[in-house]
Amino acid sequence: MFLKLNIQHSISNVQFSIINYPSFVIHSIVFTGHMLDAEDRETPRFPKENEQQAKENISKALQTIRAQHQSRIKGIAGAACGGDIIFHECCITLNIPSEIYLGLHEKEFIKSSVGFAGQDWIDRFKKLYHLLPVHQLKTAHASQKDKNFSVWEETNNRMLKDAFANGGLNMTLLALWNGESSDGPGGTKHMVMQAQKKHGNVIIIDPKNFTGK
Repeated sequence: MFLKLNIQHSISNVQFSIINYPSFVIHSIVFTGHMLDAEDRETPRFPKENEQQAKENISKALQTIRAQHQSRIKGIAGAACGGDIIFHECCITLNIPSEIYLGLHEKEFIKSSVGFAGQDWIDRFKKLYHLLPVHQLKTAHASQKDKNFSVWEETNNRMLKDAFANGGLNMTLLALWNGESSDGPGGTKHMVMQAQKKHGNVIIIDPKNFTGK
Protein backbone atom coordinates (compact mmCIF):
# COMPACT_ATOMS: atom_id res chain seq x y z
CA MET A 1 0.00 0.00 0.00
CA PHE A 2 1.37 3.41 -1.00
CA LEU A 3 -0.04 6.33 0.98
CA LYS A 4 1.15 9.88 0.38
CA LEU A 5 0.15 12.39 3.00
CA ASN A 6 0.43 16.15 3.16
CA ILE A 7 0.46 16.32 6.95
CA GLN A 8 2.12 19.69 7.35
CA HIS A 9 -0.91 21.16 9.06
CA SER A 10 -3.07 18.21 10.12
CA ILE A 11 -3.57 14.53 9.53
CA SER A 12 -6.85 14.42 11.45
CA ASN A 13 -8.90 14.02 8.25
CA VAL A 14 -7.01 10.97 7.01
CA GLN A 15 -8.99 7.79 7.48
CA PHE A 16 -7.14 4.68 8.67
CA SER A 17 -8.42 1.15 9.14
CA ILE A 18 -7.67 -0.21 12.60
CA ILE A 19 -6.68 -3.86 12.66
CA ASN A 20 -6.44 -5.80 15.89
CA TYR A 21 -3.31 -7.98 16.08
CA PRO A 22 -2.29 -10.47 18.76
CA SER A 23 -0.57 -8.71 21.65
CA PHE A 24 2.81 -10.30 20.87
CA VAL A 25 2.94 -8.89 17.30
CA ILE A 26 5.03 -5.75 16.95
CA HIS A 27 4.38 -3.22 14.21
CA SER A 28 7.70 -1.84 12.94
CA ILE A 29 7.97 1.74 11.71
CA VAL A 30 10.98 2.10 9.44
CA PHE A 31 12.06 5.66 8.83
CA THR A 32 13.91 6.94 5.80
CA GLY A 33 14.49 10.56 4.94
CA HIS A 34 16.74 13.31 3.76
CA MET A 35 19.83 14.39 5.59
CA LEU A 36 20.14 18.03 6.51
CA ASP A 37 21.36 20.11 3.58
CA ALA A 38 25.04 20.96 3.55
CA GLU A 39 25.63 24.71 3.42
CA ASP A 40 27.04 24.46 -0.11
CA ARG A 41 24.14 22.44 -1.51
CA GLU A 42 23.03 24.12 -4.75
CA THR A 43 19.41 22.94 -4.75
CA PRO A 44 17.73 23.08 -1.32
CA ARG A 45 16.10 19.85 -0.18
CA PHE A 46 16.07 19.86 3.63
CA PRO A 47 17.51 23.19 4.86
CA LYS A 48 18.01 23.67 8.58
CA GLU A 49 15.14 26.16 8.66
CA ASN A 50 12.72 23.28 8.10
CA GLU A 51 13.82 21.18 11.07
CA GLN A 52 10.92 22.14 13.33
CA GLN A 53 8.31 21.41 10.68
CA ALA A 54 9.90 18.04 9.98
CA LYS A 55 9.80 17.27 13.69
CA GLU A 56 6.12 18.22 13.96
CA ASN A 57 5.12 16.13 10.94
CA ILE A 58 7.10 13.07 12.02
CA SER A 59 5.64 13.28 15.52
CA LYS A 60 2.07 13.51 14.16
CA ALA A 61 2.62 10.52 11.90
CA LEU A 62 4.03 8.45 14.77
CA GLN A 63 1.07 9.28 16.99
CA THR A 64 -1.37 8.28 14.24
CA ILE A 65 0.38 4.96 13.64
CA ARG A 66 0.50 4.28 17.38
CA ALA A 67 -3.25 4.90 17.65
CA GLN A 68 -3.78 2.27 14.96
CA HIS A 69 -1.69 -0.37 16.61
CA GLN A 70 -2.43 0.22 20.30
CA SER A 71 1.17 1.12 21.22
CA ARG A 72 2.66 -2.21 20.05
CA ILE A 73 5.17 -0.50 17.80
CA LYS A 74 8.87 0.16 17.50
CA GLY A 75 10.99 2.44 15.34
CA ILE A 76 13.85 1.47 13.03
CA ALA A 77 16.17 3.98 11.35
CA GLY A 78 19.72 5.01 10.64
CA ALA A 79 21.21 7.95 12.50
CA ALA A 80 22.24 10.55 9.93
CA CYS A 81 21.84 14.24 10.65
CA GLY A 82 18.41 15.45 9.66
CA GLY A 83 15.47 13.06 9.35
CA ASP A 84 16.98 10.00 11.07
CA ILE A 85 18.03 11.78 14.24
CA ILE A 86 14.78 13.74 14.40
CA PHE A 87 12.82 10.48 14.07
CA HIS A 88 14.63 8.84 16.99
CA GLU A 89 14.20 11.97 19.13
CA CYS A 90 10.47 12.00 18.38
CA CYS A 91 10.25 8.33 19.35
CA ILE A 92 11.92 9.07 22.68
CA THR A 93 9.53 11.96 23.36
CA LEU A 94 6.55 9.70 22.61
CA ASN A 95 7.95 6.74 24.59
CA ILE A 96 8.24 4.62 21.47
CA PRO A 97 11.22 2.22 21.49
CA SER A 98 13.54 2.64 18.51
CA GLU A 99 16.70 1.03 17.20
CA ILE A 100 19.63 2.34 15.16
CA TYR A 101 21.04 0.54 12.12
CA LEU A 102 24.53 1.54 10.95
CA GLY A 103 26.45 0.24 7.96
CA LEU A 104 29.65 1.98 9.08
CA HIS A 105 31.46 2.13 12.38
CA GLU A 106 30.69 5.10 14.62
CA LYS A 107 33.58 7.38 13.64
CA GLU A 108 33.23 6.63 9.94
CA PHE A 109 29.50 7.24 10.09
CA ILE A 110 29.92 10.59 11.84
CA LYS A 111 32.42 11.64 9.20
CA SER A 112 30.18 10.68 6.29
CA SER A 113 26.67 11.45 7.53
CA VAL A 114 26.71 13.73 10.56
CA GLY A 115 29.79 15.87 11.03
CA PHE A 116 29.24 18.31 8.17
CA ALA A 117 26.10 19.62 9.90
CA GLY A 118 28.03 20.82 12.94
CA GLN A 119 28.79 19.95 16.56
CA ASP A 120 25.18 20.07 17.72
CA TRP A 121 24.24 17.23 15.38
CA ILE A 122 27.32 15.26 16.40
CA ASP A 123 26.29 15.61 20.04
CA ARG A 124 22.74 14.53 19.25
CA PHE A 125 24.04 11.51 17.34
CA LYS A 126 26.32 10.45 20.20
CA LYS A 127 23.50 10.78 22.73
CA LEU A 128 21.30 8.46 20.68
CA TYR A 129 24.17 6.10 19.91
CA HIS A 130 24.81 5.51 23.61
CA LEU A 131 21.13 5.44 24.58
CA LEU A 132 19.50 3.19 21.99
CA PRO A 133 20.15 -0.35 20.73
CA VAL A 134 22.57 -0.21 17.79
CA HIS A 135 22.74 -2.80 15.02
CA GLN A 136 26.26 -2.54 13.61
CA LEU A 137 26.07 -4.23 10.22
CA LYS A 138 29.04 -6.13 8.86
CA THR A 139 29.26 -4.21 5.60
CA ALA A 140 32.59 -2.39 5.73
CA HIS A 141 34.72 -5.32 4.49
CA ALA A 142 32.26 -6.13 1.72
CA SER A 143 32.36 -2.54 0.44
CA GLN A 144 36.15 -2.71 0.25
CA LYS A 145 36.10 -5.94 -1.79
CA ASP A 146 33.29 -5.08 -4.19
CA LYS A 147 33.20 -1.65 -5.81
CA ASN A 148 29.55 -2.20 -6.80
CA PHE A 149 28.54 -2.87 -3.18
CA SER A 150 26.63 -0.05 -1.50
CA VAL A 151 26.75 0.19 2.29
CA TRP A 152 23.67 2.39 2.16
CA GLU A 153 21.58 0.02 0.03
CA GLU A 154 22.60 -2.92 2.20
CA THR A 155 21.58 -1.03 5.33
CA ASN A 156 18.23 -0.19 3.76
CA ASN A 157 17.69 -3.83 2.85
CA ARG A 158 18.55 -5.03 6.34
CA MET A 159 16.16 -2.59 8.00
CA LEU A 160 13.35 -3.65 5.67
CA LYS A 161 14.12 -7.34 6.18
CA ASP A 162 13.81 -6.98 9.95
CA ALA A 163 10.70 -4.81 9.65
CA PHE A 164 8.94 -7.34 7.41
CA ALA A 165 9.61 -10.17 9.87
CA ASN A 166 5.98 -10.03 11.03
CA GLY A 167 4.58 -9.54 7.53
CA GLY A 168 3.75 -6.52 5.40
CA LEU A 169 0.65 -5.61 7.41
CA ASN A 170 2.85 -5.18 10.48
CA MET A 171 5.25 -2.60 9.07
CA THR A 172 5.06 0.99 7.91
CA LEU A 173 7.71 2.91 6.03
CA LEU A 174 7.64 6.56 7.05
CA ALA A 175 9.56 8.66 4.52
CA LEU A 176 10.60 12.30 4.61
CA TRP A 177 10.97 12.51 0.84
CA ASN A 178 10.51 15.11 -1.87
CA GLY A 179 9.73 12.46 -4.49
CA GLU A 180 12.96 12.98 -6.40
CA SER A 181 15.96 10.78 -7.08
CA SER A 182 18.61 10.46 -4.38
CA ASP A 183 22.10 11.96 -4.55
CA GLY A 184 23.63 8.48 -4.53
CA PRO A 185 22.86 4.76 -4.04
CA GLY A 186 20.83 3.67 -1.05
CA GLY A 187 18.94 6.90 -0.61
CA THR A 188 15.34 7.58 0.34
CA LYS A 189 13.97 6.72 -3.11
CA HIS A 190 15.63 3.30 -2.96
CA MET A 191 14.00 2.56 0.40
CA VAL A 192 10.55 3.65 -0.80
CA MET A 193 10.80 1.56 -3.97
CA GLN A 194 11.92 -1.53 -2.05
CA ALA A 195 9.07 -1.20 0.45
CA GLN A 196 6.55 -0.82 -2.36
CA LYS A 197 7.86 -3.95 -4.08
CA LYS A 198 7.22 -5.87 -0.87
CA HIS A 199 3.72 -4.36 -0.57
CA GLY A 200 4.49 -2.56 2.67
CA ASN A 201 2.59 0.43 4.00
CA VAL A 202 4.27 3.67 2.90
CA ILE A 203 3.59 7.13 4.31
CA ILE A 204 5.38 10.08 2.71
CA ILE A 205 5.96 13.47 4.28
CA ASP A 206 6.90 15.81 1.43
CA PRO A 207 9.30 18.55 2.59
CA LYS A 208 8.40 20.59 -0.48
CA ASN A 209 5.25 21.51 1.44
CA PHE A 210 7.24 23.07 4.27
CA THR A 211 7.21 26.85 4.47
CA GLY A 212 10.68 27.24 5.94
CA LYS A 213 9.40 29.18 8.95
